[in-house]
Amino acid sequence: MLSLLLPLLWAGSMAQDGRFWLQMQQSVTVQEGLCVQVPYTAFYPGDGGTDSTAGYDYWFREGADIYQDAPVATNNPGRKVQEATQGRFHLLGDPQINDFSLDIRDARRSDNGKYFLWLEKGKIVGYSYRCNQLTVHVT
Repeated sequence: MLSLLLPLLWAGSMAQDGRFWLQMQQSVTVQEGLCVQVPYTAFYPGDGGTDSTAGYDYWFREGADIYQDAPVATNNPGRKVQEATQGRFHLLGDPQINDFSLDIRDARRSDNGKYFLWLEKGKIVGYSYRCNQLTVHVT
């Protein structure tokens, strides 16, 4: 049964160029004040480092400059996040198997919009999954 449901859960998956890919739903709806988890798996090719090389995920609002703007969520303890999402948007998961979820708590109408993922690991500066964005609807 689960094998029949997985393709539906991953309906938003999109191959970027064969080497870079992201699996996640494209849209999520949550009632104001409640929480939602968006599971995702992201991959990009090896960077010459080891599997234990620290990797960081960053979620940004559509249109953000990844070098200038604060992310809405990250697993990088050295990077500040936006005040509006601090303590409400969290990354959960296991970086060793690239299995994560974006956890949105106490959803607000101001959270409505599109978000994209940026990955950093080792010598690779990073990769942006802007073509496969998450749309959040808060009702």
